Amino acid sequence: MSRVRAGRAQGATYVELFFDLVFVYAITQLTSLVLHDLTWGAVAKAVLLFWLVWWAWTQFTWTLNLADTEHVWVRLPTLIATAVAFFLAQSVPDAFGDAGAWFAVSYVVVRLIGLGVQAWVIGSDQLDSLLRWASLSFVGIGLVLIGGLVTPETRVWFWLGALLADLVSAVRAGRGVWVLEAGHFAERHGLIVIIALGESLIAAGVASSDVERGLMFAVTTGGAVIATCALWWTYFGTLQPRLEGRLAEQTDATRGAFARDVFSF
Repeated sequence: MSRVRAGRAQGATYVELFFDLVFVYAITQLTSLVLHDLTWGAVAKAVLLFWLVWWAWTQFTWTLNLADTEHVWVRLPTLIATAVAFFLAQSVPDAFGDAGAWFAVSYVVVRLIGLGVQAWVIGSDQLDSLLRWASLSFVGIGLVLIGGLVTPETRVWFWLGALLADLVSAVRAGRGVWVLEAGHFAERHGLIVIIALGESLIAAGVASSDVERGLMFAVTTGGAVIATCALWWTYFGTLQPRLEGRLAEQTDATRGAFARDVFSF
C-alpha cells in the first residue's frame, strides 16, 4: 500500500477546502458568459464549461478520498493544482475567446496532477479500474488541449467531444472495484455545495449594494436569500444524509458506479 494512503478514515482537510474555494470561484465566473448574452447558445457554452470545471474538481474527490492529505507529497501537488486552477478560473469568462489556450492548458495540468496523485495513492485492487478510467481520460484531456489551440468557432466541438469522452471513461471505470470512504466522499461534495451557496449570497449582496432601498430591494434581496436557504435545506436537510448512507451501504464492487452516478454525474 502506498505510504501516502491514509491509514484510517478521515474528514475533509484544510488543503481540500482551499482547493474547493478556487473551483467555486471558477463556477461563479460562469455567470459572466450569460450576463450580457442571455441566449441559448451562451447558456449551452456555460453548461459545457461548467462540465469541464466540475470534472476537474470531481476528479480530486476521488483522488484524495483515500490519500493522507496531511502528507507533504499529497499537499504539495494539491496546492500546485490549486494555483493552476486559479488561472483556469480567471480564464473562464473568455474561454471561448482569446483565453481559450489559458483555460485549456490550466485544465490539462490540473487533470494530469489529479491522475498522477490518484495512481500513486490507489491500491493494486483498484488498478484495473484506474487503467480503464485513465485510458479514455487522456482522450478527453487531449481534446480540451486541442480545442484551446484552434479557432473559437471550432473550439466548442472539441470540448463537446471531451465531455463525451469523459462520460464514456467514467462509465467504463465504474464497472470495476473502487474503495471509497463514504463519509469523506459525501463531505467533499457537501463542502462544494455550501461554499457555492455562500458565494451566491455574497454575489447577491454585492449586486444589491448600490440599489436604492425600497420595496423592490426588499423583495428581490429577500427572494435571493430565501431561495438560497431553500437550496441549502433541500440538499443538507434531505438529500445529503440519505446519499451518504446509501453510499456507505454499497460494496467495493458497486460503490464506484453508485458514487459516479449519484455524486459525479
